[in-house]
Amino acid sequence: MSMFQEDLDRSEGLRKSLVRDARKADREDTERAEQFVQMLKSEAWALYRALLEQKIQECSDLLMTPAGSQDGLVKLAESAAMMRGLIVAKDLPNLIIATAPRTSAEEDDDHAH
Repeated sequence: MSMFQEDLDRSEGLRKSLVRDARKADREDTERAEQFVQMLKSEAWALYRALLEQKIQECSDLLMTPAGSQDGLVKLAESAAMMRGLIVAKDLPNLIIATAPRTSAEEDDDHAH
């Protein structure tokens, strides 16, 4: 077997492995998104989201106050970082749903309309 053929065979094996891994990741992402769709419909999520929004507002209110000192600046920076984290926590499920791979059934529905 030539060196070229060995490289070609190795490349094909790598390609198959990458495709298999990508399909597995797509299935996991789709399953996660489906679970998040159900979670977002729950009363518990509504309560948790309301709590997150309250904490985000508290951070925002704090950011609107003058720092007054270097310690105050540090506190404002911490509040801004906390607010960003809370916003990510609130928005991440919707982002995951929006970016999840589509199932073949969903694609068939789109082509039927």
